[in-house]
Amino acid sequence: MNPSVATDSEQPKISLRTSVATLATNAKYRRLFAARSISIFGNQFSNLALAFGILALHGTGKAALLGLVFASASLATVIFVLLGGVLSDRTRRDVLIISSDVVSGITLATLAVLFATHHATPAALIGLSFIQGAAAAVRFPALTGLLPAIVEPDEIQPANGLLRLSANVSSIAGPALAALLVSTAGTPAALGVDAVAYFASVLFISGLGLSKPIASGHSMFTELRHGWHAFIEHTWVWAIVAGFCVYNACSGGVFLVLAPVVMKTHFHGAASWGLILTVGAIGSVLGSGIAIRLRPARPMVVGILGCVPMVVFTFGLITPIPVVALAAIMAISSVGTDIFGVLWESALQLHIEADIIGRVSSYDWLGSLLATPIGLAIAGILADHLGVTSTLTGAGVICGSILVLLLLLPSIRTMTNATPPATS
Repeated sequence: MNPSVATDSEQPKISLRTSVATLATNAKYRRLFAARSISIFGNQFSNLALAFGILALHGTGKAALLGLVFASASLATVIFVLLGGVLSDRTRRDVLIISSDVVSGITLATLAVLFATHHATPAALIGLSFIQGAAAAVRFPALTGLLPAIVEPDEIQPANGLLRLSANVSSIAGPALAALLVSTAGTPAALGVDAVAYFASVLFISGLGLSKPIASGHSMFTELRHGWHAFIEHTWVWAIVAGFCVYNACSGGVFLVLAPVVMKTHFHGAASWGLILTVGAIGSVLGSGIAIRLRPARPMVVGILGCVPMVVFTFGLITPIPVVALAAIMAISSVGTDIFGVLWESALQLHIEADIIGRVSSYDWLGSLLATPIGLAIAGILADHLGVTSTLTGAGVICGSILVLLLLLPSIRTMTNATPPATS
């Protein structure tokens, strides 16, 4: 717990301009912001390039191979993310991120060469994707623990908001540029862009010069157990992770499986869904901007309430309301989702001790990583057997119930960023 955080009544209303000006004077944050912005922008190229590169290969079973390649990366991240959390609390986090970025850059460069020379075999693609996933497992917890080491406590939320704002802008501009590059220069060129982005990230992160954590002298398994105890120590932490594991599974199934089915059945298919996604992306940019200056007295209550519009969107798909209305709800949902993300990340960084935050965040990542594939699989199966309408109804009821149950917990209703959260 960080006792130096101001009380809510003392917290000024910080504008976007003030936040940018303050953080711009922090050389280490400037390096982190540049590294993350470049890396996330590059990811937009590799995700699209890899998908269409695989689909352009000769032979049958290309869709199955595409699924196996992305599943391989997800599996590796799930396997190694808890180890990544332990390493984050034992090793310099900047060194871990540098190592992860170097591995990712080399992997992507190798993929680019394989596609360029027509040697992209299924085994190579799956194996390299697995390595990419393992590198991500090391990177994620280290990034969560890095920010509190380079900015002041009252700057953590604006710093998170600016990082998310950059990521959201990349998600709008990146895919279009990636598609243009893939269509004109091919898959190897787009993969090369992401490889260069990772190497550029290394140059920025290498200047942080963080100090090495004090060694505990415990084994990795002991430290992992200590991380679990710290994770369950605060009820608001484990309850939100557990609740949103189920929530994300259901909402992910709606977003990635059921909504496209509804668009194809009742509207204009990809065109309608593309409109909704575009408006949602704009909402995400707006949400991260709002989160920079938002100072709620009860951050987790506000964050959870921000997820309610996704439930409304789910019910709006059952007997579909007009696309324009769905797009408006999606925009509001994206605003709320981004506000929740910034408030959640900031709360962890403010309330969890610096020497153990890597392990605590790794359990959070594990819950998130497990949720999406489970939700995708279940949504498709249930839709085939029970129908899309029944599946949407069930998903909406489950998501809504989870949000209500979380809001009923005293540890969530009383948690602030000024005082220690309740532990029961």
